[in-house]
Amino acid sequence: MVLGFLGFLVWWIKDVPFTIIVVGVVLLMLYDFVRTLRYGDSGEGR
Repeated sequence: MVLGFLGFLVWWIKDVPFTIIVVGVVLLMLYDFVRTLRYGDSGEGR
């Protein structure tokens, strides 16, 4: 749902800096999601 909303905003607001920020936020969300799946909420692994 969040990705759909951000995708709509990127499509609606065709501004390069905004698009770069949205791509960065999505990458951070995916990174956090994968780490949570691997190590759980405790965040162990480092």
